[in-house]
Amino acid sequence: CEIESAIVVNSNQEISHSIIELKGFELKLAGPNPFNPSTSLNVVVPEAGHVTVKIYNIIGQHVATLADGYMEMSASGYTLNWNASQMPSGVYLVRAETAGTVSTQKLMLLK
Repeated sequence: CEIESAIVVNSNQEISHSIIELKGFELKLAGPNPFNPSTSLNVVVPEAGHVTVKIYNIIGQHVATLADGYMEMSASGYTLNWNASQMPSGVYLVRAETAGTVSTQKLMLLK
């Protein structure tokens, strides 16, 4: 989300005019996709808070947790690795969540 400008007014006059830039919560694929047996993900955290990163199979079953805890703000992100050597080939969904914001990625494990 990018807000280029905001104008705040009341019934009598303009109060302020400013340029605001917001950085969003984002889950980026850092490693190979399709992958075998491991891949890397990058989680960009725009403000400190509780972050969960979980992996689900294609039918929605939770199969792994890569992160579940407090993370400091990081514009460059945190790198998380998933070793799926014990998992069958197939499509997996990665869901990252913080403060009501969700980001997802699709991964394909090929053995």
